[in-house]
Amino acid sequence: MNIEDLLSEQAPVIVEEAVRATAEIGPYRRDGAEQMRRRIEALHRRLTEAVSARDLTDLLAYVRQIARERSAAGFELSDVQAAFTALEDAIWHRAVTRLPSYDVLFGEGMVCTALAHGRDTLRRAFDSAAPHVRAPCPDLTPLFKGTESSLARVPAEAVNTAVSVRRCKRKPQRSAPRSAAAGRRN
Repeated sequence: MNIEDLLSEQAPVIVEEAVRATAEIGPYRRDGAEQMRRRIEALHRRLTEAVSARDLTDLLAYVRQIARERSAAGFELSDVQAAFTALEDAIWHRAVTRLPSYDVLFGEGMVCTALAHGRDTLRRAFDSAAPHVRAPCPDLTPLFKGTESSLARVPAEAVNTAVSVRRCKRKPQRSAPRSAAAGRRN
């Protein structure tokens, strides 16, 4: 048995375990067990297809749809992420008992990778669908001297340009930011 077989053959048990794990989450409880089961089944089906085909296109399109629908229905991002986690945990419980030991790591890696991309897409789509969500803070490390962070390495002249713009207290332009090379004038 490989991960694709496990996802297909163990689908009812995996879905049931994930449904039980999400049953107490507020908005899911409100919608009822049958609705929750349909949602978990749909996510599981798309995950199985993505892992089998090694193609995340349909899974990520479905995740964007989930983000729009759940955001409009008043769900919190953490509630939706909990359903992803419940599904992942249910798959893991089956993988460690059903897959050959040499295939557990690869199989679970395939599932985790697909769901990680799903979670990232969910977060970005959920944030854009929910205007009440605080926008992420930009990394302005280049504006500070004395940082040793490798998060945002930029040429010194870009830092100087950014600092000069800040000192002039110019309003930010709405157009795309210029590169450091485009900002130089001789």
